[in-house]
Order: sequence, then C-alpha cells, then structure tokens
Amino acid sequence: MRLSPECHAATEERTTFPFLRELSVGSIGVISILHEDMDLSARLKADAARSEEEERRGKFQGTFPHEGDRSTSDSGGVPASMTIELAPPGLAATSRAFLHTLMPSPITDLPVTFPVLRSDEPASVTLDFATHANVMAAARWRIPAGLKGSLHSRAADAREFAILAAKRWRHYRDTSTAASSLSAMQRMIAADPHGEFCFHLTVTAPWFAGSLGGAMIRRTWCHHLIVDFLFVHPRLSGQQEPVRGVGLGILQGICCVAAILGCRRVWGETTRDSAPFYQRRLRTAVTDSFFLTPGEITYFAAQLATSVANIA
Repeated sequence: MRLSPECHAATEERTTFPFLRELSVGSIGVISILHEDMDLSARLKADAARSEEEERRGKFQGTFPHEGDRSTSDSGGVPASMTIELAPPGLAATSRAFLHTLMPSPITDLPVTFPVLRSDEPASVTLDFATHANVMAAARWRIPAGLKGSLHSRAADAREFAILAAKRWRHYRDTSTAASSLSAMQRMIAADPHGEFCFHLTVTAPWFAGSLGGAMIRRTWCHHLIVDFLFVHPRLSGQQEPVRGVGLGILQGICCVAAILGCRRVWGETTRDSAPFYQRRLRTAVTDSFFLTPGEITYFAAQLATSVANIA
C-alpha cells in the first residue's frame, strides 16, 4: 500500500493517514471525524465553502491526472492521495476494536435521510428508489424563467437529462428489467447474474414540491454500475433555490447501492458542465468520463452513512 506524501510529512500538531482498508474490513464505514464535537451546520457550511473555493481557483486535490496514475492500495482502495484525517496525535495507537466502535453503521437499504444546505442551514432530505410516478414527474420539469448564460444551460441540461432518463426507464419497465427497490434489484441479479437492469434514485423533502434531483443507473452484465444520468431540479441548477448538497448525496447513494450489491466499479460520462462536479468529488482530472474504484465506492458510501448518523 502506498502512503501519501502527507503521511510522511505529518507533524505532531496534525497527523494525516491514508485510508487503511484494514480498519474497515467487512464494513462500508470509514472514520471521518473522531476528535471533535460535531457542529453539523458549521461543517456543512465549511464543506460548501471549500468546494466553491476549489472551483473558483480551478484547483482539485489529488496527484493523479488520469486513470493510469490513479494509485490505489494493494486491495483496490482509495487513491493514495485521498486521505482521512485523524487527531489527536495519540489516536494512531488506538486499538482496532475501539476504532470500529467509532465508525458509522453501514447503510444496508434505502430510503435514508441525510442533510443538505438550504439557505446555509442544514435541512433533511430523503434518498430512495424512484417509483414510476417519480420518474414521470421529473420528466415534466420546466426551466425557470429569467435564467441566462451558464445558469440557463445548466437548468436546460437538468430538464433534458430527466426527460431522457424517463424515456429509458419506460424501456426497462416495459421489458421487466427496471427495479423500484433494492430487494427487487437483488432478486433480478439472482435470477440472471449476467442480465442488464435499471433503477432510478430520487431525493425528496417535505419543504420542496416534487423531487429535488435524481439519477438513472444501470447494472451491467459484468456487475458494474453505470450512471447514465445524474441531475438536480432546474431550480437548483439554475440557483433559484438556495439548496446545495443534493448531487453529492445522490452520488454517495449510488455508491451505497454499489457497495451493498458488491459492484466493484461505478462509472459514467460527463458533460462540460458536469465534469467540474466530479473533479471536485473525485479529486482528480476528469474529461468526458469518470470512474470510481472499489475503495472510492466504500469511501463515498461511508460519507453518506456518516451524514445519516449525524441526522439520527
């Protein structure tokens, strides 16, 4: 396993370790914060501010410019440059059993409730498998009036993705290869291990009419997940609703499903507008496609598990 440069340069004041797979064998969970009383509102605001700053500067954390340089652990873990910070310094000697007690419980099914930022304050939303009605409702989204430039383009893309996702959903539904629950997907795979199946995810909240966003995902014959479309409501992408974190939550949810099903790869195509989102989250350069390794799937699934635990 390669250690990141930060690990070798750690000081007594701040010690940084790479994600150690041995700390979470048999678990989706990872350790995110072990040393402070969680102020959820402050943490969400800080994360959002950091993402905005990285996008403004055009800088992304990580040291691997393309797939060939994407260093992982010997077990296919998180890239060497993706690290998890542990403090205080003495925590490095803590027993493995104690570390396991601090890990979030793995997510084993949907729906789950997690926090997003709404007007810079935490607000709860629910991620679940979409029904036929959910998918069709998103296809009726409209572009908010008055948007111009890149905001109009992003809102138009969101609407187009929702419409295209609905068209594909109808095909899979008509051929009985669309799943509306995790258990349904598991039954399909058990009946036909090399079959291609589809499912949609949706994010809803009692304070927002309809869906805040969604995704269409395919399970391939070789047991990978392909993200065909990932989108948020045009009012969110057009910045007419002060809500942030929905897209990240959907990506984390896809990784949760992948982890539960045992899929070792999540990948998809990007647009010019969506590529920066994946660059910020994967912390690597992204062109017209992205992929997540087994370790990254575990990492993002654990992030959602941590958010769910904080809400609880």
